[in-house]
Amino acid sequence: MDKECPTCKQSVPEAQMVCPGCGYPFDSQPAANAYQPPPPTGPAPVAAAKKDKVVAGILGILLGGLGIHGFYIGNIKMGVIILVIGLVGGVVTCGLGYGVAGTIGLIQGILYLVASEEDFQSKYVVGQQWF
Repeated sequence: MDKECPTCKQSVPEAQMVCPGCGYPFDSQPAANAYQPPPPTGPAPVAAAKKDKVVAGILGILLGGLGIHGFYIGNIKMGVIILVIGLVGGVVTCGLGYGVAGTIGLIQGILYLVASEEDFQSKYVVGQQWF
C-alpha cells in the first residue's frame, strides 16, 4: 500500500521512510540528509534583572539630580545624561541645570511609585523609557 507525500503529493511505498521526490521524512525521526538548522552560537540573551520600584522611586525623588535612579534600574544612558545635566549644567548655569535634572528625577520617581509592578518592570527596567 502506498502513502502520499504531504509536500509534493507523490505516491511513496509504505516501507519508504523518506519521500524520494522531496526528502520529506515520514517517521518521527528526521532523515539523515534532511536540513537541520545549526545550533545557536554566541552568548545567550540575558533578561533584565528585576528591580524594586520603591527603591527606584525614592532614589529618583531624593537623588534625581544625579541620575542615581537611572543607574539603579540599569538605564545607564539616562543616568549619564541626567548626571551631566545636573553637574555640568548646574555649574554653568549657577544651579539651574541641577534644578532641571532634579525636577526630571522627581517626576520619574513619582511615576515609578504610582506604576504597577508589571508596568514598572516592562516600561522602565526592560523598555528603558524615561517617562
